[in-house]
Amino acid sequence: MASKNYYEILGVPKTATQKEIKKAYRELAKKHHPDKGGDAEEFKKISEAFSILSDDNKRKRYDAFGDESTQSNTKYTNEDLKNMYADFFRNSHYAMKQKGDNLRIKISLTLSEIFNGVNKKVKYNRIFVCDSCNGTGAASASSIHVCQICNGTGITQSIRRTMVGTIIQQETCRSCGGSGQKIDSVCPVCNGKKVKTKEAEVELSIPKGVSVGDGLIFKGAGGESTEGGESGDLHIIIDEIKHDYFTRQNYDLIVKQKISIYDAIFGKEIEIKTIEDTTIKIQIKPGTQSGINLKVEGKGLYFSDSNHRGNLYIIINVFIPKTLSKKEKEVLETLKDSENINPKTL
Repeated sequence: MASKNYYEILGVPKTATQKEIKKAYRELAKKHHPDKGGDAEEFKKISEAFSILSDDNKRKRYDAFGDESTQSNTKYTNEDLKNMYADFFRNSHYAMKQKGDNLRIKISLTLSEIFNGVNKKVKYNRIFVCDSCNGTGAASASSIHVCQICNGTGITQSIRRTMVGTIIQQETCRSCGGSGQKIDSVCPVCNGKKVKTKEAEVELSIPKGVSVGDGLIFKGAGGESTEGGESGDLHIIIDEIKHDYFTRQNYDLIVKQKISIYDAIFGKEIEIKTIEDTTIKIQIKPGTQSGINLKVEGKGLYFSDSNHRGNLYIIINVFIPKTLSKKEKEVLETLKDSENINPKTL
């Protein structure tokens, strides 16, 4: 008898991972399932191939000695193979639920903290498995019974016969919510919820130059799983507290600076604060116009986790007085006809 090529039957290479093997089986099983009008013999072949290649020990023997090394005296009926198919999809359904919930919290940083980087301790509410019932949700082990609706499978099945064939539809059992169990008396500590909320704390090391919306992920710091899987993750989202003096634009900082008409005409040296909490001197040139943008290179924020910095931009606004004294008006009147003060080409 010719040796069976299980890899060829599933359409996967010999180097296929378990994930690839499961995916191939899922697609072929749906296509060839007898209850969906598929070929029963082909369904047997792919189910047999999957039963060997999905078991690491059987797969090793098959790779070394061929399919005869994996054979047993067990004979599978069509019903056995259908149950294997249902178990595969049910287990895949539960596998997706095993991991605990991911948590998402937002922290607000000052511009100074973003500039320098900062270490912070953050407290948050985290879901833990109830230590009174060990995550069963029951007052005691004797309170737990097999669901009579789904017989402990967590899945119910309905059969519809149509003109094009028999359709089998599976869904999560509504009676037990897919757990396969019913509880007579719930845990008094968690009230049957299987979990309880406690305060937890993480220490963050936030690098300089982070932006609004950036995230940090702490593996396993999210909600615990009630199904024995790994805990979810904690996602920290960065927000920014508005600064009284600086406006941020990516890694650049913007400052709006008012000067008098006198200083705009004759020029002046002014002092500007920096994010380092120091001051720098800026020369206002004679004839400076309102709205002019002065650039100081390298005085902005650090780029993310880098020593390269953005720039500081100073927007000059010339102050125009709303009220004048009689003497001030008289002085300005004498300059009314000056082309420099009151040009006719405005």
